[in-house]
Amino acid sequence: MPQTRKPGTGQRNVGYKNPQRHTQFKKGQSGNPKGRPKGAKSLKTAIQKELHSKIVVEQNGVKKAIFRNEAIAKGLVNDAIRGRDRPRETVLRYADEIDELNDRSSTDSLNEHEESILDDWFERELAKRQREP
Repeated sequence: MPQTRKPGTGQRNVGYKNPQRHTQFKKGQSGNPKGRPKGAKSLKTAIQKELHSKIVVEQNGVKKAIFRNEAIAKGLVNDAIRGRDRPRETVLRYADEIDELNDRSSTDSLNEHEESILDDWFERELAKRQREP
């Protein structure tokens, strides 16, 4: 139950939706000055960060810095070459997927009609730019 205001004392009602003045936020001050704490990074983010970091490997007697995901790919291919079944299946599966992607990207070229539209647009833009001082 809110306290009633006593006339002439300068006090105000305190209660539901009427907090005491000293507990209210000051003007221009946020109720959460530090802000929301940053959450922990996900496992996916942590793995991506590790895979995109470099390590030093020795190839043919020469030390070379390569990305970890590249090192994993090299190891996988080397294991497949040595005749291990699982790495060979994995490499072949990925090779098939890469071939399919390459086939799709080669068919994504423009047809004659699309090329003529682009040529017309290019000519108009070129003429417009030549007219400008």
